[in-house]
Amino acid sequence: DYDYLTYINSSDKESLVKALEVFKGEESNCELIIAGYTRSDYYREFNQWLYEYDSLAYEKTAFFLSGLIYSLNKYGKDEKTWENRKINLYRGMTLSYIDLLPYENNVGKFISIPNFTSSTSKLSVAENFSQRKISAEKRKKNKKFSVILTIINNYQLDWVPNATNVTRISKHQEEEERIFQPFTFYNVTKVDININDYIADIQLETIGKKTILEEYLKEGGKLRFNLNEFIMEIINK
Repeated sequence: DYDYLTYINSSDKESLVKALEVFKGEESNCELIIAGYTRSDYYREFNQWLYEYDSLAYEKTAFFLSGLIYSLNKYGKDEKTWENRKINLYRGMTLSYIDLLPYENNVGKFISIPNFTSSTSKLSVAENFSQRKISAEKRKKNKKFSVILTIINNYQLDWVPNATNVTRISKHQEEEERIFQPFTFYNVTKVDININDYIADIQLETIGKKTILEEYLKEGGKLRFNLNEFIMEIINK
């Protein structure tokens, strides 16, 4: 029973580090580490740190970061959650237009996301997270697009492990959550943005290490790997 983890809160970086102290010495307790990540609210701040390449995040939370990666690897193998097939997974978000640009401007190219990424096997769950059912007027007022990522995940790739199924541990089992690890690589295959209705549909496909290396060499070592660098370039122009 991991319900007590739900009440561990973190409103800033200092309290986040303090909250994670409960997991020190428990790095090999796979279910505890995963439950701590999926059941508490600090996963938002933790992922924001990773997304920003915050050196303090890596220094102060390295034990939890490594423990979570280890746990997802081991749990995925023990529970046989990596199906030997391709499946569609979904992620619902609300994003500003500038946050959509890294996807729109990189169609046909590879990207990686430097933080843990939750997804679901249920499109309806992603639609709820993306606020797809609220009115277009409300989305325009908030200046936030309803975004659904469709991730075609290939469990047969050499780039494994990925998309570990944590449904059994999750507090909200009905969401059928799958977690991608940091720096999973994707090919941006399609981006459809409806400016009038503030809706965006994006399609990604996971790719393997061999494909990444070949493409990197073909591009003369200039392949863009992460969204964060691209966003900073847009902001600084």
